[in-house]
Amino acid sequence: MKKHSLFAILIVTAICFTPVIYAQTGANESNHEVTTQDIQTETRELIETLQQYSVEQRDEAVNATEQMLESLDQRIDVLQRRIDNNWDEMSDEARQTTRDNMRALREQRNKLSEWYGGLKNSTDSAWDQMKAGFSDAYSSMSNAWEKAKNEYEDNDK
Repeated sequence: MKKHSLFAILIVTAICFTPVIYAQTGANESNHEVTTQDIQTETRELIETLQQYSVEQRDEAVNATEQMLESLDQRIDVLQRRIDNNWDEMSDEARQTTRDNMRALREQRNKLSEWYGGLKNSTDSAWDQMKAGFSDAYSSMSNAWEKAKNEYEDNDK
């Protein structure tokens, strides 16, 4: 259950919040599409790979997750720099929305760290439960994305 919650949080963070925040920084639309597509592809590949890992391959799964977290941290840093560079051009409403989304992004990243710790230390018997819980956690992430997207679109009107 913990493993799948970890990856669900990762998916929400990578797929959901990054495009919304990135769009609010006034970034070029074509760059936005490429970045979103890259994130979606990387995340999908990670999920497909992790679903194939058996309990005996836990170390490989942990290593793959660690690499994804490092990549996510780099993306968050780049995103924060873009926000900082465009801050003066943003409206008050866009600034507040961006603050809220960045706060949510950081909260999700903190949760990822907690789940990652659980994943590294999970028992053999819990491995399949973590895999099964992933679908539920992914649904929760999709709902969070839809909420963030709708809020952004409402603010953009």
